[in-house]
Amino acid sequence: MRHPATLRLNHKDERQRRRAVRKLFEINDSNNLVSFSPLLDDNDSWYREKAMEAVTKWAGKNDSKIVNKLSNSKYNEQRVLASKISLRLGKEKIDIISKLCLDEVLAVRISGWESKFELNSEQIDVMILEGFNSNDKEIRKITINKITEMDEINVDIIISALNDQSYSVRNAALEIIRKDSRLCRMNIFDNHLLNIASENTKKEINTVIKILAKKSLENPKIEEMVILWSESESIEIIDSLISTLREINWWKIKGLTEHMEKKSSDLFVTRLLRGSREPLATEIRNKILSKSERNEDMMARLIEDLVGRPIDEKTLKIIKEISISENLILSTISKELLEEY
Repeated sequence: MRHPATLRLNHKDERQRRRAVRKLFEINDSNNLVSFSPLLDDNDSWYREKAMEAVTKWAGKNDSKIVNKLSNSKYNEQRVLASKISLRLGKEKIDIISKLCLDEVLAVRISGWESKFELNSEQIDVMILEGFNSNDKEIRKITINKITEMDEINVDIIISALNDQSYSVRNAALEIIRKDSRLCRMNIFDNHLLNIASENTKKEINTVIKILAKKSLENPKIEEMVILWSESESIEIIDSLISTLREINWWKIKGLTEHMEKKSSDLFVTRLLRGSREPLATEIRNKILSKSERNEDMMARLIEDLVGRPIDEKTLKIIKEISISENLILSTISKELLEEY
């Protein structure tokens, strides 16, 4: 039985109407939901929002009439709501969701597809194949993000996503690979990832680096790209590269140590050598400080990074030589280091 306050929902007095709405929410009785249906068409957005709130709060499996009304509404937000609430219905939900997946408004189509995936969770493989054929990049992105729910991940779809024209779809595929150690180890993606790194955005390159750089000792093409990436002046790229290289024996990458002495960016060299106790790292540092053509600023940073750290005898000898050199900046920094040592 509906509450008497429902009779005041269409009262001429605005205050009476608002009090009735608040009273019905206070009572919290789902039997009053039907009385909110006319408010979905109200000219005042406040009443429409309250009617939608009532639907969200009280709609159940027997409320297909009001959900159908939402699905045919001229208001986009009501059709979006219909796609979500329809999941509570019985078999009627299939037709409603299918219709909303074809809506003229993208936001509604997206919401429809999200509900469609939830509705057909047991047929996820079929749904993913269907969704990835969508013309909407947003729906293709949603689809790719669902791929981890497959019993056996379809690598062909991931490859298609890596070659998608949309950045958001490519990035979603990259993140899936990055977060799955098994996928990371697969060589089938390597060439596609290298293509992305050579053609696309800095953010994509960062993710590719996190996946590929640790495999650089296994693949000559990746080795070449690591050397190329080491020339970058981008903090984001260098941070990604260094954090990944520190997981492997980076000094074994063919040509990298020689490149560091001559062409790698100052940012890469100083950050990779900073705090490293590997004998080869010390050797590279010593070569740069003693006979490198690298610039003064970089050499100064290498010396400053030794403060508070153990220094081997050969490095100490080089620092002493620099401290009495004619280069005022480097000699001053070296003297300060020796005083603290």
